[in-house]
Amino acid sequence: MFKDNKFIKNLLFNSWNFVLTLAASYFAITIPVLLLFHIESYSIFENLNLIAYSIYILDIPINLLKYKYSENEFVFEEKLTQSKYLKSWFILDLIAVIPFGAIFAIPFLQHIRLIKLIKVAYLMRVFRQRELQYSNIISIIFFLFWIAHFAHWLACGWLSLRGTDFNLSFIDNYVKSLYWTVTTITTVGYGDITPNSTWQTLYALLVEIIGVGAYGYLIGKLASHMNKRDPAKNMYLTNLENLSTLVKLRKVPKQLQKRMHEYYAYSYRQKHGFDESRFLEGLPESLSMDLSISLKKDAIEKIPLFENQDEEFLVEVAMHLKPTIATPGDYVFKEGDEGKNVYFLISGELEVLSGSDEKIVSILKAGDFFGEIALFRNVPRTASVKATTYCDLYSLSKARFDYVLNKYPGIKQTIEKVTISRVGNESQIDKS
Repeated sequence: MFKDNKFIKNLLFNSWNFVLTLAASYFAITIPVLLLFHIESYSIFENLNLIAYSIYILDIPINLLKYKYSENEFVFEEKLTQSKYLKSWFILDLIAVIPFGAIFAIPFLQHIRLIKLIKVAYLMRVFRQRELQYSNIISIIFFLFWIAHFAHWLACGWLSLRGTDFNLSFIDNYVKSLYWTVTTITTVGYGDITPNSTWQTLYALLVEIIGVGAYGYLIGKLASHMNKRDPAKNMYLTNLENLSTLVKLRKVPKQLQKRMHEYYAYSYRQKHGFDESRFLEGLPESLSMDLSISLKKDAIEKIPLFENQDEEFLVEVAMHLKPTIATPGDYVFKEGDEGKNVYFLISGELEVLSGSDEKIVSILKAGDFFGEIALFRNVPRTASVKATTYCDLYSLSKARFDYVLNKYPGIKQTIEKVTISRVGNESQIDKS
């Protein structure tokens, strides 16, 4: 079952990691509290301790099963086999289940179980690296998880140093200590609870230092997340700032300002603000090809010319299609221009215009291609093409166009038929 269905296998092991995290978190929270207030005899804690301890024990055979079917899916993960597990994580897992407190009759040794948190931290790191799309959000969630635990431990430490107030319940004592810890960590520090001894003062200084570091880290993470969460929006805001600066320094006509603003807004809505081509250049050729296909797959599927073509052809074309945008009123090219590219319309609407009076020959819509006549016949552009709406296009250079035609005769025949039909229509228009 595990070999045949990777999804089920990953789901089961990830679910177990979550359960293990809950068990380790339970011990991390309860062990200090139980030692402070001596409430181990409560039946609810006895039952929960047994469940969490059982999870610790079960983690060993489950890990042996996991590493038996381990796959080196991510290079940043160590390739672990059962034998390697027995020499590494198994030692930590075994230490976590040995009841040192009971063996040596020293309750404080129960804290050794918290060594399991090292493994929890490792599992969290791997999970964050796998879930790249949400890595920043996951980092913040995990940070809050750890800071909550540290606040709990620091509160227990303060309570241990200061002593419990027997006039208050253990919940009231704990809440009061947690209140002091949180106000100190967050640098608020009202001063209504102050240290009364040298050790308490030193402890307070330690908590303040930890608080400053944690606060700075959290602010940095939040700022980083806000800046990276939407590259297209960042580019949009940068472009608007640059436009605003240009308008202040130069006399730019209002209408042109409006067109530029509308272009930036359209580019942002269509998520064109992220420079995909530069990102692709930084990848090995094989990865660049696969990613290019993935990014352009939806667009390519909208072009009837590319339907039912083999994978090799799609790879060949996708690697060399260059995205471009035409705004309303823009000319993609004009009659008489040199033919350098063939174009594929992904969205929007274009007019094909002929002659000095720019008579409308036809309307191009999503899925159409144009500009091939000049390339096929090696002549200047025979008509003008003008955008009536915002248009997303892909262009293919003449050199790459000729290469594709020579390598794929079927595509060449299809384009030849369309070209002959269009040339015939142009002749009829000229006669009229």
